[in-house]
Amino acid sequence: MVICTVTCADYLYKALVMAKTAKTHMPDVKVYLCLVEKEIPSLLNENNLFDDIVLAKDIGIPNFEHFLFKHTIYEACIAVKGRYFKYLLDNLIQEDNFIFLDPDIMILDTFTEITEIFQSNSIILTPQINQPMETDEQVDDIELPHLLYGVFNLGFLGFKRHPEALKFIDWYTERLEYACYIDLSSGLFVDQKWVNLAPSFFEVYILKHPGYNVSSWNLPERKIGKFNGKYTSNGRNIKFYHFSGLGSFAEKREKFYISDRYNPFYEFKKQYINLLNEMGKNEYEQLPWSYEYYEDGEQITFSDRIPFRTNTTNADLIPNPYKRNNVKSNAIDISKENLINLINDQPFTNKLVIMADKNTIKVLKKSLLTKKQLKNLTLLPYNWNNLTSSLKNFDKHQIDTFIILSNQDTKEVQHFIKDNYRNLLEKISFINIID
Repeated sequence: MVICTVTCADYLYKALVMAKTAKTHMPDVKVYLCLVEKEIPSLLNENNLFDDIVLAKDIGIPNFEHFLFKHTIYEACIAVKGRYFKYLLDNLIQEDNFIFLDPDIMILDTFTEITEIFQSNSIILTPQINQPMETDEQVDDIELPHLLYGVFNLGFLGFKRHPEALKFIDWYTERLEYACYIDLSSGLFVDQKWVNLAPSFFEVYILKHPGYNVSSWNLPERKIGKFNGKYTSNGRNIKFYHFSGLGSFAEKREKFYISDRYNPFYEFKKQYINLLNEMGKNEYEQLPWSYEYYEDGEQITFSDRIPFRTNTTNADLIPNPYKRNNVKSNAIDISKENLINLINDQPFTNKLVIMADKNTIKVLKKSLLTKKQLKNLTLLPYNWNNLTSSLKNFDKHQIDTFIILSNQDTKEVQHFIKDNYRNLLEKISFINIID
């Protein structure tokens, strides 16, 4: 069996605890890590419990930099999961059974039931809760949030090499690459809201064993105890505890639902905290996310990422979003050779206006554009009259995209548009032609 996880550098100490506890209770298990960083931190060499580590940029995600730029650190670690599963299936051909676990998990017993379930099932999910809450307060605290965040907790996902599971992984990957964001108003909470649909689309085994994926959000229905040296939930061995929200929202629930301070829960929680410290908590927590910054060191803001989610500024045309000037100035540096490829890649399904010098227009007409493309394309010589006329009549002519090609500095034009036509900026791209 393979256990895999995804994390960034600042959570590596948690992933190390997950790996250590996995190998303590299941010595034969292999633990694989996908790291969403530009490089593997040297600190990891001091205490590496993983059988393999791969960087997210190396697992085959198309147009990786654009893909990652769209996401916050939390979203990114989830958005790459589908591709990582495909990577493991393709590269571990000798392995059939796979378990994904979030890094903030402590394993407390062997996964005997999983092995048995895989004999006749290929996809395994764990619900957030297994039974209705008993009071209005619990409904407000537990049930209602799961209507927002998803019925299943995707800190656990089991799949095996089987046609049904492969169909699920294909669908799951496509949905995460389409939209893996925290956007509750749009019905999204990373991967979990998508997977609400999984039992309707695929043959899914819903695992309700009270010892799997125990966490603060299901404590009202799970009585924590200890028997013959094993920690238990409703009298059955706890397989793993999910310490999501450790030190924050989880604390309040733990104290409320487990009021007895001598409950065995606090015993293994203390063990977990000690393990986190042993694995380098203080050091790893200080490591910044390498994809949180532009190449010049300036931090990327959330508002910088938004256009890449909606492509309202033709963000797919930007060759390197981590080059700050490309994003901040809405200007793209591109060679003549790449320009030809870029224009040819345009779908020409919407109204597109390209303004360029006469020689560039001549090249486009002669070398690139088909009659079908020309139907939705207007080519204009680059001058102030054409520019101001196009801007004034933007809505009248139903222009969807406006590209300004130039081999000269376009800062003056950019400032003019920002000052006078700011509402159109999302549909305008500047391309600086370089030799």
